[in-house]
Amino acid sequence: MNTLEAQTGPTDASESVVYVVDDDPLVLSAITESLRLHGYAPRGFAKPSELLARVSPSELGCVVSDLRMPTMDGVQLQRELKILGSDLSLIVLTAYATVPVAVRLMKDGAVSLLEKPFDMGELAVEVGKAIRRSQQVGVERKRVNDARKRMAKLTSEELAVLDCAAQGKPNKMIGQELSLSSRTVDRRRHSALSKLAVESVSEFVAVRARAEYPSQMLPDERESSEYDI
Repeated sequence: MNTLEAQTGPTDASESVVYVVDDDPLVLSAITESLRLHGYAPRGFAKPSELLARVSPSELGCVVSDLRMPTMDGVQLQRELKILGSDLSLIVLTAYATVPVAVRLMKDGAVSLLEKPFDMGELAVEVGKAIRRSQQVGVERKRVNDARKRMAKLTSEELAVLDCAAQGKPNKMIGQELSLSSRTVDRRRHSALSKLAVESVSEFVAVRARAEYPSQMLPDERESSEYDI
């Protein structure tokens, strides 16, 4: 596998990665060398399949990819990264972008679409933005996953009590609706809040909202539509 490595990049991302994919060896070399000069640590791949074999879902950073390549285009690469559960930001380079393709790429999470010929300094700036975006998505995903794990600890009975409490209903009314004693309502409420590691019903509402309605910052997990390039 054709791989190029360098020193740690300037963005506050010591564990972030920068991958470059281009089937033209001269272009691949030029981009990786330029990013190296700007302080990043690029790794170059001649084929998208080589990158996909290397990517780990836990990695944060960005991918700089040509749009048109023989075995897999940039749109398909983005879909494959999503299937892998990757939060790497994507920067697409192209001289052939159409409006539908550009819209699809940006909707699916691409952070930048640079038209060839492009300025290497501009690319370096976009790489920095892409890394920061990936880091933000990574932090948000951890928060969502944590919220979902905490919600999964609740029994259906405990959740029913908290749902009523979130509507502002007192224990007596909750007991009447759920056919429970006030003591049982209080016990289930206390147990649920303890499992969630929160102290109030309002905090429960926040945890549940994060678990069920993730931030728009996270990539859309639904199937992408097909677009011709």
